[in-house]
Amino acid sequence: MNYSYALAWVASILWAAQAVLIRGSARAGQPVEGFVMATIAASAVAVVAVATNGWPRMSADAATFAFTSELAGLMGLLLVFVALKDGRVGPVSAIVAVHPILASLVAYVWLGEALSVSQWVGVVVTVLGVMLVMGV
Repeated sequence: MNYSYALAWVASILWAAQAVLIRGSARAGQPVEGFVMATIAASAVAVVAVATNGWPRMSADAATFAFTSELAGLMGLLLVFVALKDGRVGPVSAIVAVHPILASLVAYVWLGEALSVSQWVGVVVTVLGVMLVMGV
């Protein structure tokens, strides 16, 4: 298995655990409080990354993309905390799990990244699978 794929599987497992932990946090308190604690934890990880690797040296364009990507991610995470306050983990996670499909479609339009026929089939199958998990 490709090393990148192995890392992606580990990330997927960690995000699955995160969804369950967010649900527990949101049920026990206020979603915004849980989001703030998660953001503090993410900041601690960033401090460790900078401490071990040095301050990133990147172009202004790269820094802008990195900064805005994190803003989008944090806004999404806040919405996940709110959604999991009352929503069940399975359906909410299934909807959130569509983000790679959306990213692929945006990359197709914005970055000109091509999708093969099998990848387009994967898009359709994934959307249908999410609909099944949601009970639609």
